[in-house]
Amino acid sequence: MWRRRFVVAVFEEGLIKEKVATGLYNNASEVVREALRLMELRDRSELVREAAGKGFGQLRQGKTVPLDMKRAKKAAIAKKGRTVSTCHPVSLPLFLPRYT
Repeated sequence: MWRRRFVVAVFEEGLIKEKVATGLYNNASEVVREALRLMELRDRSELVREAAGKGFGQLRQGKTVPLDMKRAKKAAIAKKGRTVSTCHPVSLPLFLPRYT
């Protein structure tokens, strides 16, 4: 693992020290790594929100196609290279957005 030095504002340094003082983190590096993980999670959540917004927009406009579960399973198998279990039913919408 490489080491890197960086500069933070006095206020941010205080926040890092407070987090270490709680005992939840052993050092400043752990605090920074956790902050970076949370930033990544936030970024991914924003991507999901955007995709959902696009899908709901298409749904409102009537741009949908019926869900073909057999075709979806075959696509999943081809993509993952393994079988898809059908033991547990999954709640899926009746219609999926059509991406054009």
